[in-house]
Amino acid sequence: MKMEIHFELTLKCLFNCIHCSGSAFKDYDHVELSKIQTRLKKLEALKGDIAELVLTGGEPLLREDLNDIIRFSSVPANSVTLFTTGNAMGKIPSISDWEEYNSSGLDKVVFSVHSIDENVNNAYFRANVLKNTLESIKKAGAAGMKVQTNCVLTKKNIGSVDQTIYALTSDYGVEKVRLLRFVSQGRGVEQNDELYVDPATSKEIIIALKEKYGGLFHAEGFPSLHRCRSNEYIGPGCQLGTGFFYIDTKGDVLPCPAVKRNLHTRLGNIDGCQYIKRLFYFGAKIAEGIDARDDEFRCLSQASWKENS
Repeated sequence: MKMEIHFELTLKCLFNCIHCSGSAFKDYDHVELSKIQTRLKKLEALKGDIAELVLTGGEPLLREDLNDIIRFSSVPANSVTLFTTGNAMGKIPSISDWEEYNSSGLDKVVFSVHSIDENVNNAYFRANVLKNTLESIKKAGAAGMKVQTNCVLTKKNIGSVDQTIYALTSDYGVEKVRLLRFVSQGRGVEQNDELYVDPATSKEIIIALKEKYGGLFHAEGFPSLHRCRSNEYIGPGCQLGTGFFYIDTKGDVLPCPAVKRNLHTRLGNIDGCQYIKRLFYFGAKIAEGIDARDDEFRCLSQASWKENS
C-alpha cells in the first residue's frame, strides 16, 4: 500500500485566515523538535510505503529547524513536500534557502494562492500576502524546486479562478494548480455561509477548468464529483483511511485533513503507539472493503454536500 501522510509541524502562523481549518494563529508554540524527530523515527516502520510525506502547519517556514525536519522526513518517505504561504517571519526565503531545503531532501513546494487578484487573495489571509508569495514562488523555481499551488474554492474567488490558473502556470512556472474544496472546520465554521460553494456550481467550474487546462489543473476534495483524492479516478466517493493520513500537532492520527481533530474518526495516537504498522494498515484494511459510494459522506465536513447534492 502506498501512503500519503500529512504531518503537522506547528499551528503557529503569521496570519488569521478566514478559511483556516486548523485555526492556526501567531500565538501558538511549535511542537518540540525532539517530539517531531521521535514521530518521524516511528514512521520508518512504514519505509517504502510512504509515497509522499507532506510537511504542513500552520506555517512550517516559521520553524528555524525546518532543514533538520526535512532531513529527518526524507528517511521514511520516498518524497517530501512542503505546504506554505512562502512567508517566514516577515521575510521570504532566498534562492539559497530553497536550495538548502532541496539539498536536505525537500522535493516539492506547494504554495497557498487563492487568487491572482491581490484584493481577493489577501482577503483570505486578512493580510497583504500575495506579493511575497509570488516572489517566493519565483525563488523556489529558480532554485530548481518543483512548484505547485493550492487554491481553496469559495464564493470569494469564483470569478478569478480561471485567471489565477492562467497567470500562475504561464507567468510563474507553476506546474499544477490544485483546486481544493472549502472545509467547514476551524475558523472556517464561522465563515461557512460566506464561503461555501454548492456542488452544482463546483462541478460546472471544475469541468470547464479541466477541459481548458488539462494536466495543469487538478481538483481535490470534491467527493460528489469524483474520488475525493483525485479527479483522475472514475466515479465519486470518499477514500477515508485508504492510504491518506494526517498526523496533527498532538500526535493524533486521522484518516484525512478534512476530519482534523474529529475524535469520531481518530485512528490512534502515534506517540503512545508501539505497533505503527497496525495503526496505519488496520484502518486501511477496513476501508478497502467499503463501497466508496456508500461511504461517501463518513466525513462530517461533507454533510452539507450530501444535503445539497
